[in-house]
Amino acid sequence: MVQRRACCRDRQWLSPTPIRQPAPICRTKPAQPRRALCLQVKEHKARVEAAQNKLTSYQRESGIITATSGSTCENQRLQELSSQLVQVQSALSESRSRSAVVGRGG
Repeated sequence: MVQRRACCRDRQWLSPTPIRQPAPICRTKPAQPRRALCLQVKEHKARVEAAQNKLTSYQRESGIITATSGSTCENQRLQELSSQLVQVQSALSESRSRSAVVGRGG
């Protein structure tokens, strides 16, 4: 027979609940997974480096990268566009200043 105990706060009879023990924590050596992950990282880094070298050689062969400077055609085009933008901005500024002088009447 289960004994019941009184709860003094709300005056209701409650059945006792068994206290559960926490599950045991399985402890593994943290160094082993860490070593395995480090080995995986090294392998992946080596693969990435090999792929990067392969990509670079392909880009040089295809003319995407100039062999002398190492800059890409895209960077060269961007520099050209930037210089053109500066020229247009200076021409616009000069035009505005001329129109301001003409607007003042002198």
